[in-house]
Amino acid sequence: MSTFKKIMLLCSQKDNTAGLWKCLEQNAIYDYDDLLQLSKDDIDTLQVEDDSGYKTLLKQGYRNKLKTICYWILMPGVDEEVIQGTQTLQEVMDQSKRQLALITPVVRSAVTSSAVAEFEKGIRRRPENYPVLDEGTKVAPWKVDFAIQARTENMEHILDSTYKPQTLEEKELFVAHQRYMIGVFKKVLQNRIGKLLLMQHQEDAQKIFAELCKNKETALNLKNTLETVKKAFEEYKATDSKTSNVAFLENWSRKLADYELILRKPIEDAKRREYFETAIEGSAALGGHMTTVYTIEQTNENALGTTAALKFEQVYTIIMNQAILADKEWRKKNPKQAVSSNNKQRKAN
Repeated sequence: MSTFKKIMLLCSQKDNTAGLWKCLEQNAIYDYDDLLQLSKDDIDTLQVEDDSGYKTLLKQGYRNKLKTICYWILMPGVDEEVIQGTQTLQEVMDQSKRQLALITPVVRSAVTSSAVAEFEKGIRRRPENYPVLDEGTKVAPWKVDFAIQARTENMEHILDSTYKPQTLEEKELFVAHQRYMIGVFKKVLQNRIGKLLLMQHQEDAQKIFAELCKNKETALNLKNTLETVKKAFEEYKATDSKTSNVAFLENWSRKLADYELILRKPIEDAKRREYFETAIEGSAALGGHMTTVYTIEQTNENALGTTAALKFEQVYTIIMNQAILADKEWRKKNPKQAVSSNNKQRKAN
């Protein structure tokens, strides 16, 4: 039994899971790796579409179970072997409660390591003492001041990009360090690139610091960073070899958001549409349906007697609806390849 199917069985105890399976499929969540990418906010916004095309939020009960499951599979020590050996959702909840106890001083578990317990006391932690990195700040002196403060709080492992915890106690302590330093970064990273890194590495303070230290000039040499993000956005294009059309569109939207974030302003609507049409023109499954858009525009123009170009969001919605139908049809024709092909697509993107 696949790990993904095992997780779904844990979610489905005492319930009919047809709605849950349908929802996950419609949202291009096909396997264990896809579940690992879900945040609480992602789960709270999951929608399921009925046969008439009407969308509603996934039932609260399923959302709660998914949040419990997704928290559990990210816990230190929980791998696919542990998941396969777990029999009930209650076991999942019990393990999650023990993990919460590791990071919540008020409800401390007996298994909490002494190192984590000492860290939770927070006696030596002073978040307000960390230097702020805003536009124009020199990275070199900022890095020195930041590292000095981090070392006074025993955060050396966050500064060392090669460090990998080995024992269970080390992993538990590193998780606590990561959470604390993410909180610090949310306060001190006030420039565009810092905020972009926070978005890209939401739970990995070690990775954020490593990226911040790559450039020794002014705040990450914004020009070079802007060019890198723009290049990644403009070169991301659909082809008919990409199995999941929905996944491509969602990833393209994220790259657009990254680009706009570092620009610090939204791209004008006409330019967005131009970027979008260029990105999908190489795919018959996506770009081929621009004829639908042109037909609608021509009909509107004939009725109004003037140019009536659709806005970017309207075009995106039309193409997304076609992508959903195309993916669904492909999965019906290729049921055995669907999951593995989608996983390859996710990694490629």
